[in-house]
Amino acid sequence: MGVNKFVKSSNSYYIQSGGKVNITNITWSPSNQNIQIGLVNAATDTRYWSSERTGGSQIGGSIVLPETAPSGQYYVAIRSVATNTTSISVYGQFNF
Repeated sequence: MGVNKFVKSSNSYYIQSGGKVNITNITWSPSNQNIQIGLVNAATDTRYWSSERTGGSQIGGSIVLPETAPSGQYYVAIRSVATNTTSISVYGQFNF
């Protein structure tokens, strides 16, 4: 994935306002580049991003849909932040 770009899951999932998606594990390389994990509303394309992740991997944790966001169908998305200097490869597993 290129710098300041994102990829999203091929399927969308119903998430309640304030609901969470659990992170089973996620890895990316090069590990010195940062990522953000987010939820993208399937109907409106509105995006809700986490804080930046560093270090190349994360096991556990979750992404929470803000209480102010509507319940509905969402894609899980991962993006390479604007401060990165190179493209990254990423692999993630999530649990709903």
